[in-house]
Amino acid sequence: MGHFAKSVTLRTSTVAGLAIALVLPFTRSADPVPGAGTPAAAPGFTLSVVHQFPAALVTTPKYLALSKDGNLYGATSAVGTSNGTVFRLSGGTTYTRLATLDYARDGGPYGAPFLGTGGLLYGLTFDGGQTGIGSIYTIKPDGAITTLFAFNGTTGMYPTALVQTADGTLYGTTYYGGSHGDGNAYRLSPGGAFTNIVSCTLQNCLYPIKLVITPKFRTEVNFNTTVANRPWNLELGSDGSLYGLTQDFYTYRSHFYRFTPPGTLKFLGSYHFPGSGSFGPQIQAPDGNFYGTLMGDIHHPGWVYQLTPTGAFHIVATFNGKDGAAPDELALGADGSLYGTTESGGATGGGVIFRLTLPH
Repeated sequence: MGHFAKSVTLRTSTVAGLAIALVLPFTRSADPVPGAGTPAAAPGFTLSVVHQFPAALVTTPKYLALSKDGNLYGATSAVGTSNGTVFRLSGGTTYTRLATLDYARDGGPYGAPFLGTGGLLYGLTFDGGQTGIGSIYTIKPDGAITTLFAFNGTTGMYPTALVQTADGTLYGTTYYGGSHGDGNAYRLSPGGAFTNIVSCTLQNCLYPIKLVITPKFRTEVNFNTTVANRPWNLELGSDGSLYGLTQDFYTYRSHFYRFTPPGTLKFLGSYHFPGSGSFGPQIQAPDGNFYGTLMGDIHHPGWVYQLTPTGAFHIVATFNGKDGAAPDELALGADGSLYGTTESGGATGGGVIFRLTLPH
């Protein structure tokens, strides 16, 4: 979930500066303004628009992720008088709206849904709905929406991550709530039994937004003892190591690191990203490199960056406003291309779905 700190849009209010797991909050980025210019991509890369969102969705986050059937599934946010939607992108070009979530009844979508057991789509809402503080929903192939579980504060508030194991059990995290008020990790059985696995505190997992399932909760790395702090998204690399970025709240300097179990942490590079400094989580592409997005700033609509496994940083695509502005996080398509959404820009100003093809 990219740019989490600045991209959660609520119907009644905006929660800004949400924190990363084990860290303090990011600052909110300036909203980029689409501008004229020539689209630029590094040699061998091609940036193109595959779908235009309506103008009503300007400056709102959209979500996109690859699911097990080879399709990309995504969601748009609830904003103003517009309810959130869930959609499918097939074959890299065909956009289909699958369902519209009524904000008062179902809630406002957060994060991309995934295709789970029984042919159902599973997803999260961040607010709205029965309790106003988030829920887990399912969508049947015919578009029928069901609230599977509504959070009540004690069970957590504002869910941030959801995964499903082969037996149908759901695991997830919430940003607030739980026993100590600082978020939790939970399990929801196929029969609906809720179990709190970890209640976060300042000492262990303050404000979790990502989830790794292990037999027992433990701290693998304490960044307080390193040159960096505020770890961001983790990506499992093809070599079995975990890769991630940090961002310093005061200097905006980021470190790219590799964690190799059981206990080897190596910093691969240090950067001061262009623009506002707000970046999306990196994903590894078939070429072995990691890719992510940079939000840009008032003068720059945004970029796609590349980090090599050894830490070399490159800009591989530059948005010009007409092809989108303020990119959200990336998703790897079944065709090996990178897909993503933007919060603004495009023909309507409401953002786009874009595709970035990589060199062959």
